[in-house]
Amino acid sequence: MPRSKFFRVAVEGATASDGRTIEKSWLTDIAATYNHATYGARVNLEHIRGFSGDGPFKAYGDILAVRTQEDDIEIGGKVQKRTALYAQIDPTDDLVALTKKRQKIYTSIEVAPDFAKSGKAGLVGLAATDNPASLGTDILAFSAKTGDAAAAAVKASLDGRKQDAANIFSSTLETTIELEPEEAETASLGAQIGSVLKEIFGAAAPKPEIKPEPKPEAAPAADVAALSAAMETSFAKFSDLVEAKLKPISDAVSALRSDHDTLKGELDKTEDLSSKRPPVSGTGGEIIQTDC
Repeated sequence: MPRSKFFRVAVEGATASDGRTIEKSWLTDIAATYNHATYGARVNLEHIRGFSGDGPFKAYGDILAVRTQEDDIEIGGKVQKRTALYAQIDPTDDLVALTKKRQKIYTSIEVAPDFAKSGKAGLVGLAATDNPASLGTDILAFSAKTGDAAAAAVKASLDGRKQDAANIFSSTLETTIELEPEEAETASLGAQIGSVLKEIFGAAAPKPEIKPEPKPEAAPAADVAALSAAMETSFAKFSDLVEAKLKPISDAVSALRSDHDTLKGELDKTEDLSSKRPPVSGTGGEIIQTDC
């Protein structure tokens, strides 16, 4: 079951069931000395501790931790700075179900002014109740100062619920029990397991630090201009070199072309005798007839 968030359960000065007030020192003592492993204070209904785990007055959770802080409390129309006690509990499903139904939404602490003869106040219980007036300042202060029969009966009823006659009940405070998310509990369990494994196998080797690759920075305009000029110079030198190496070949080709053109011109002027018959031998003017 997820634990609750810290919520306020008492404020210094609240009238107790016998007319006394909650001392600031009691709250600071509780915050300094409370240890669930030493004495596990439990949550009950109406400060009644039942004997059966199945009855309506069974335990409804455990107080895990407490702390104090200074709160602004409005008293008599004026805001005063008071020390407040906050508690974190491990509620049962039944208590969560009750608060969701808006039942038992007020809390009252039970304080032992001399806890275990230590000379310091201790927290011995936390009650959930529906009747803030029955445990509140008005009736309880009245019961301590008058002989009213009804008030005396309320006081006697409350005193009968104490573990010790010297204990007191604080006035009740309305509260909303909010549970911490279960992820926090899981993370806490994971951290505990990790701690145990660390103790068994030693400290884990540090993970190598992965540094992101630096992003290339844009080159300044001056560098770009210098690079462009250098490239133009190199290209010009390369062109001159290529031209120098190819010039002899170009000259030879030009000479061959010139010789070819000269020869072709001379041949064009020469008479072609290959198509003429050689002259016939014989006397001049003599006609020779052929006998057919």
